[in-house]
Amino acid sequence: MGQGQRKSVSKGEEKAKREKTKKVFKRIAITICVLLLISILALAGLGIAFIVTDGFGGRIDTLIVGFNNEIYTESGEGLRIYPNEEMKVQSLTGKGYTVTIEASDKADFSFEVAGDKNYRWVHIATNERLKDVTKAFKITPTDSGFTVGYEQMEGILRTIYGSNDVKVPEGTDLSGEYFVLIIVCGKREVRLGFGVGVPVSGVEINPPNIGFPTGIKKTTNRR
Repeated sequence: MGQGQRKSVSKGEEKAKREKTKKVFKRIAITICVLLLISILALAGLGIAFIVTDGFGGRIDTLIVGFNNEIYTESGEGLRIYPNEEMKVQSLTGKGYTVTIEASDKADFSFEVAGDKNYRWVHIATNERLKDVTKAFKITPTDSGFTVGYEQMEGILRTIYGSNDVKVPEGTDLSGEYFVLIIVCGKREVRLGFGVGVPVSGVEINPPNIGFPTGIKKTTNRR
């Protein structure tokens, strides 16, 4: 075989090797892309399952509420909420949530409406038509949750009964747990029993059952 033929064969072999190497690297690249795609789809599937099942069927707390350095994922009681204090809310599923306030029957006191002194708080708490008292509060969304505004107890009662002629006797103990704050996100619910703090007046009233998008740091439970 002449020198020219050997050079020609050598160049042909080198070209064949290069083509073979390209094909090998191409197969490797395709394999890596396929594996990455499978991993992404698997993670996406887990994320969708997490959201759809509200934390894999409730095994993971997906609704977290923070107030006064405490964390709540199911329920709490004995809270004292002062006007315009902030409740921090984190929905781990990214879903929006609703806020409702109901009257609680854990405390009671008497008052009068239009001169009738036979009214009691427990009558509100046990009346399906009256127990949703969200309209007596001002729920204002913030960057990380919402604030709860309200008037003095007489102002709350005026809104509930639609009457300005409401009187609470002087000396009435209003420190009890008269309300339940209910935050709902998907199938998750946090219920917080609370009483009013220092009253204020002159706030606007919002409609009941306010809905918000999502907005906590810390992750310990209080049940």
